[in-house]
Amino acid sequence: MPSFVMDRPNGWPIKIDRILLVSSSLEIELSNVAINPFDTGSLSISVTTRRARIQTKEQDTEASINWQSLVETLNASSVLLPRYGAIEHLQWCLVECLAGTLHWNRSDTLIDVQFHTQDRDMFAEVLWSEEQSSISMIGHGEHLFVGQMGFTPGAEVISIHGDGQYLSPTAPVSLSGEEPLKYQLDMNSIGATLEGTIPLDGTVSIEALKQQLDATLSISGKPYWQIETGEIRLSSRQPVTIEINIQRGVLAPRLAKVLDTRLTTPFLEQSTLTLSAGTGCTIGESVNCSATLVSLTGLKSSYAVAASFTELQANLEEGNQRLRATAEIELSENEETLVAAVLDLDLHKSIIIAHSQSVNVLGLKSEDASIEHNLANGKGQGRIIFRSTATDMHEIISYLQLPDLSASHGNLSLEAGLVWNTQSTGIEFSSLISASKLDVAYGEYQLMAGEITMKLAGWPRLKSTQPVEMSWGECDMGVPLEDLRMTFDLDLDPAAKIFSITGHSLNASVFSGQISSTDYRYEIASRSGYANLTLEQLDLDQILSLQEEDFQSSGKINGSVPVQVNQGKLNVSSGTIAAIDPGGFIKYSPSQAVANLVAQNEQLKVVVDTMSDFQYHSLDAELEYSPEGNLVARTALKGSTPAYENGREVHLNLKVEQNLATLLKSLRLSGELSDRVGERAKSGVSQ
Repeated sequence: MPSFVMDRPNGWPIKIDRILLVSSSLEIELSNVAINPFDTGSLSISVTTRRARIQTKEQDTEASINWQSLVETLNASSVLLPRYGAIEHLQWCLVECLAGTLHWNRSDTLIDVQFHTQDRDMFAEVLWSEEQSSISMIGHGEHLFVGQMGFTPGAEVISIHGDGQYLSPTAPVSLSGEEPLKYQLDMNSIGATLEGTIPLDGTVSIEALKQQLDATLSISGKPYWQIETGEIRLSSRQPVTIEINIQRGVLAPRLAKVLDTRLTTPFLEQSTLTLSAGTGCTIGESVNCSATLVSLTGLKSSYAVAASFTELQANLEEGNQRLRATAEIELSENEETLVAAVLDLDLHKSIIIAHSQSVNVLGLKSEDASIEHNLANGKGQGRIIFRSTATDMHEIISYLQLPDLSASHGNLSLEAGLVWNTQSTGIEFSSLISASKLDVAYGEYQLMAGEITMKLAGWPRLKSTQPVEMSWGECDMGVPLEDLRMTFDLDLDPAAKIFSITGHSLNASVFSGQISSTDYRYEIASRSGYANLTLEQLDLDQILSLQEEDFQSSGKINGSVPVQVNQGKLNVSSGTIAAIDPGGFIKYSPSQAVANLVAQNEQLKVVVDTMSDFQYHSLDAELEYSPEGNLVARTALKGSTPAYENGREVHLNLKVEQNLATLLKSLRLSGELSDRVGERAKSGVSQ
């Protein structure tokens, strides 16, 4: 319904104070309108107005026109538009109001419309023709942008092509979001290209356009962005190119190139998350994301962490976020792989749950492993179970820096649990480790039929929470030990090269007697320590069987031997042994070489003759053992020989020297040691 307010015209220009045009969908108000003749070689006019206001109204969808009708209406109406027009103050209100200055020129085939915002920071130009139309925009001031979009009507669709560039020479444009998903986006420059179509029979409205546009939008730039949720933050300044497919109201952004991002998390230091090309989301009624490959690298103390996530699927529906992926994780130190694992990950809301497909820790393969972590409060827990054989232990032995240790037989079981809180510094680690039927070698020593049970806790330094229980059926350590049983405290920190045991008890059978200790300590890494040993009921005949000379004897020995170990070398100072009442006998049968020697020395002959059948009631010895393997036994014997001076009491003071290390090594390597002792133990000695 048009309305005019004007004086009666009496010549050019024709002036109109106010024009009001109202329809069901549009309201146009013009003020101070001037109409003048315009010389183009034919009758034409120009229209200028001081002020104009254009206001759209809400309308029913059924009353909306389609794009084809709009194009036909514009083409038909364009010939009615004055050849030239200007609006000094235009206010055009659609969803929001836009104010500025408008000029247009019309030829027979083209309409050129130019628009300036009031502050002159933006200029837009629209070129309209029946064959092809375009919009160009330029902005300047604090932010500079240029862009152009072309429209080509076809038989069924309007083809769209557009490109633009945004540049902020001063402060960047920033966007930010609040909890629970905080984000920040700062852009100094960005470029965009759009290729798409709109169906001609589609409805002309903003909401309808969202469902009708079928296009690909390519965006590239070098923004700074940051996404933060709970204790995890992703950020990047790397150039990025995103291709967005737009179809029926669904947006599908995808990375066109690999993107490296910085990951900040309490779990890792200096970490980088790399997203493969093709990583993207589908944004419609819900948000679903996927990635072919996501890679993670970082450090944790002295350890390097690398992870690859494949088959990644994420649903970001509000209040029900979920992410699933398969993760291959590797933990290494000094380029040596310590842990390799394949896990199935499931992130639901703020809870991460991981179950193992396979876990390999220094050669040990896991039967079961799982991890659960709460991103909201930083608390988590994990557990792992290993069942393996001793032959799989060589990598662990190497990592613990125990080159002298090797395992050849046995079974190993480990059950471990971890509890952590990223808001505090500690990790609670607990484990139960057991071994059975274990055969190992430590240097030249052999330990067989071993059983071990230990509970360790702490991180990264592990300590036993109760005494470790260890037993060995046989130990060839230079002396044939049997049924060795030990309880001790264990302190372990491979990174600090700490691997020590502090003894509670030690008991073993040796020479048909017992050796024991309640005071011992040993640093396995440095092969140094000490042990205060108590000897009880040791069979003298089995001890003397170690000698190459022919001895027969009886009696039992008690003693106390303090042993020091320095870098694997033994040292004994002030060790003592003594015979148990009532004593026994010693019968010495010299070899022919010894017999020839003593035949030339009367004093030696007396000693040898006395020892041929010496009945002793007292035997005391002080022992010294050097790191070079030399044993010195200063021995005092009291007793008699029936065939010597009618059995008169004889006191003998002997200094016996022997390189025991060489002797034991030769016997151990030849296998004679256990044979000699075993024969004496089985047969016994009769007087």
